[in-house]
Amino acid sequence: LSPYQEVASGNDNEKFNGDYGASIGGGLSGGTSLVTMAKSADKTSAATGSNITYSISFTNAGTAPVGQPLLSMPLVVQDYIPTGTLYVAGSATNNNVLPVGVSNYFTFFSTNYGASWVTNEPAAATNVNALQWWLSDSMATGTYGAVGFSLTVQNPYLPVSPMIVNTGGLSFGSAAAFLQATAQTLVTSTNRLGDAVFLDNGVGGGS
Repeated sequence: LSPYQEVASGNDNEKFNGDYGASIGGGLSGGTSLVTMAKSADKTSAATGSNITYSISFTNAGTAPVGQPLLSMPLVVQDYIPTGTLYVAGSATNNNVLPVGVSNYFTFFSTNYGASWVTNEPAAATNVNALQWWLSDSMATGTYGAVGFSLTVQNPYLPVSPMIVNTGGLSFGSAAAFLQATAQTLVTSTNRLGDAVFLDNGVGGGS
């Protein structure tokens, strides 16, 4: 810390040096954190009634571990179930990949878009609309992890847009996401006219 501060004190005019960083060279420093993430869907298009499986991968490419579980600030993967789709029971805990050095994912489920969370998947799993995966340990440098889940495209599919946009994120604890990634899937179905169609054969009409 500079410049240092000197003040007179005592009856013999002693000096006090407040430059605390002078004795440790360049001062205190830490490693660089660099976390990346990617999100993918197993289908670019899906028919109503079919399932889509998502994968969210993340890597610590920096020089410092990421997350502080002892301070309730581990690295967390979060996701929300898009409108027009239903969460598939059991899919958030299947085939997840733990980073080396991480012993567990603590999976949380919400049926009110994150207002409250439970650790056990609800019996009516289709009511789940938000998911979180909390890492049990700090994520070491040079390690990789992945989580995933599936959803069903509702039939009928009612949203105006035929594109399902699903966004996942990384956060520390329950804070807002500091990094996000998106996967999109086009909903396909049988196109048809909903009203009567009449052939114009030129006959009839009035003046």
